[in-house]
Amino acid sequence: DDDDSTPPGDDDDSTPPPGGVTETLSCSDTALVDVWSFTASSGASIRVRVDTTSAATAFDPYAMLYSGPPQSGTQLMSGDDDVPCTYPPPQHSCPDFTASASSSGQHTVVVTHASANCAGSTANYSLSVTQNGGSVSLSLLSDDVAAP
Repeated sequence: DDDDSTPPGDDDDSTPPPGGVTETLSCSDTALVDVWSFTASSGASIRVRVDTTSAATAFDPYAMLYSGPPQSGTQLMSGDDDVPCTYPPPQHSCPDFTASASSSGQHTVVVTHASANCAGSTANYSLSVTQNGGSVSLSLLSDDVAAP
């Protein structure tokens, strides 16, 4: 739920989902993206959260969830300034959103910059994705590529 007064341990959106991966984007070219893949079941609740991992590499992240690959799939949801980042970027905050899988099979998450607000030369982040509350196995399909 979106009620930040929820006691710890409840399904409070300010609590990061379990598991996740870490990766780096360039700050010299904020148009580059990382594309992650996972398998989802139709109708599943998919939660995506991107967070910063250090003050020296904080940035303003943006994430998009697709059913299928970003080039030919359907965008289900995107997130930008939804929750405070663990290490706040110079401006803005981090994505944290939930969507329903519209089909079974490959889903992708694209992580990129929402703006050119970087604290350093690299943008380090963690990405957590859950399906119905349980962590999913993520595979990096494309690293630092032009947006699809």
